[in-house]
Amino acid sequence: MLTLVDSSPSYQDTAKFRGAWQTAIRGLLATGDHYRNQDACRSAGPLYFQALSHYQAGPPDWHLADLSPRNISDRLKKCGDILMARGLSAYRQGELEQAIGHWQDLLVFDRDNSAALQAVNTTRTQLENLNALSPSPSP
Repeated sequence: MLTLVDSSPSYQDTAKFRGAWQTAIRGLLATGDHYRNQDACRSAGPLYFQALSHYQAGPPDWHLADLSPRNISDRLKKCGDILMARGLSAYRQGELEQAIGHWQDLLVFDRDNSAALQAVNTTRTQLENLNALSPSPSP
């Protein structure tokens, strides 16, 4: 006689996993907040992105009462705005490579940010043009 083993998770297993999932989301956010408070949006942004992705993928009944996707999105947007502004500031000061670096940091967690993509492409073209105009060093 063939006996099948019930492999469905028990309520206790589900409750443990739910608690671990919520702890992980809170941990990502707390670490992101720590970096953001240290003015390190380059590190905070990817953590917020991961928190938002996992939070939205989780079952709705697991969501935390004091946290919404909008709350996480706001943190992510704030980091993106800071990196965009830093890039623009560096650009205005003629620090083109540094400007590109800030925008690329933003694109790590917001790949479709059209302003950052355009800024990187435009600034790279400007760098290429400047390098083409620079005289070659004498041998």
